[in-house]
Amino acid sequence: MITALAIFIVWQLIYDIYLLPDGRLDKFLSISGVNAASKILSFIGFSIESHGRIISCVGARPVEINNGCNGLQLFGMFIGFILSYPGSWKNRFILTITGSITLFIANGLRISFFAVFNAYYPKYWNLAHESSSYIFFYPVVLIFWYICTQISNEDSLLNELQT
Repeated sequence: MITALAIFIVWQLIYDIYLLPDGRLDKFLSISGVNAASKILSFIGFSIESHGRIISCVGARPVEINNGCNGLQLFGMFIGFILSYPGSWKNRFILTITGSITLFIANGLRISFFAVFNAYYPKYWNLAHESSSYIFFYPVVLIFWYICTQISNEDSLLNELQT
């Protein structure tokens, strides 16, 4: 528990003091999230306009993915939890990589949702934006945290059997 708290505090300090003001990692995640969303929506058949952090369905109001709203903080908390939970480093590494990739894909889907939702239901934008984490991020995080706890329990059982 202390390890998780320490990792969270260190992550929050690094994020608030360095990463968020610097903006380069946020900018990268915002732009790559918009690029992923553009590819997803184009593949599905939507006509998309995107440039940098901005995406829209053709003719609709655009959505801008700002710093602090691109999933970076969630990535940090997710990775911190996985690293602080007991278990083998190999399993933690695998969960960190696969979870981060899955969260990146979920963020692309979330940004796609924003562009389409804003095209058809712009007056409900605030509702969509406020609830999007519950729909796209939290299920992914909870599934990976569950997997992490199960793997950790299996590691603990194996260690007990070996002693």
